[in-house]
Amino acid sequence: MMTAKLSSTSELIVTTEDLHWLRDVHGIDILTPKDRIVPCAIMHGNADCPEKVELFKKDNINEKPFRVYVYNDETCKLEIEKKPGKTA
Repeated sequence: MMTAKLSSTSELIVTTEDLHWLRDVHGIDILTPKDRIVPCAIMHGNADCPEKVELFKKDNINEKPFRVYVYNDETCKLEIEKKPGKTA
């Protein structure tokens, strides 16, 4: 159930083809902890250089994403967002 409103710079990604594109172009791990392809993701910003990508275990974007990638200016790529107080 995907009912949340997206901003004009966000894109809901639900097709396997588009999820594979995220993996191939931006190096995002699109598998859940149970090795299934995520059912959906939200990409924020420009497709060529997204600011953030949120991955969801279920097809409900109203729930908290299980993995979030954010753009790192120093490495010029998307990296898994670090939780406050955690270190790599």
